[in-house]
Amino acid sequence: RAGTRVLMTSQAAEKVYRSGDRSVRVDTVVRVEADARLEWMPQPTILFDGADLERRTRLDVATDATALAGEITILGRAAHGERLRAGRLFDEWTVRRDGRLLWADRTRVDDWGAVLDDPHAFDGAAATALAVYAAPDAAGRVEEARSLLDAAGVIAGATVIDGLLILRWLGREAARLVAAYA
Repeated sequence: RAGTRVLMTSQAAEKVYRSGDRSVRVDTVVRVEADARLEWMPQPTILFDGADLERRTRLDVATDATALAGEITILGRAAHGERLRAGRLFDEWTVRRDGRLLWADRTRVDDWGAVLDDPHAFDGAAATALAVYAAPDAAGRVEEARSLLDAAGVIAGATVIDGLLILRWLGREAARLVAAYA
């Protein structure tokens, strides 16, 4: 609501087990009203081999509101020697300011074998992450974000689109990526 300050997280990692013949569907809609501040940083989502996840996240932010939101997706259980061979991921984000679309992004994987080790796709990654920062000062913080990312020790980047700061991480070690994200 207007004027509030909220930090939201989850109590544990979200685990998506082998899904059989049905998708697991998660739809999240977050609205941040005038002069409010939200930090929405859930614990990582762990995809088990054979998981079929369809996730949609929609962030609606007022012009003078501030929102930092993101997610980490761990691709298999490396500690168990598991790599994703089967399953599907559909992950969609949309960010709107006062109802106007600022940014939309979709990741769709139907064949992990084709993309997990491809240097033009996941390049052997064990985890990936995304964060968006929607705020009046977002565009002015891109260099600060890039300097933090450079020191993180994983593949990462930051850009600004229509006043929205977007950060991405890709890492061969999930624990290292999680630490860099934090």
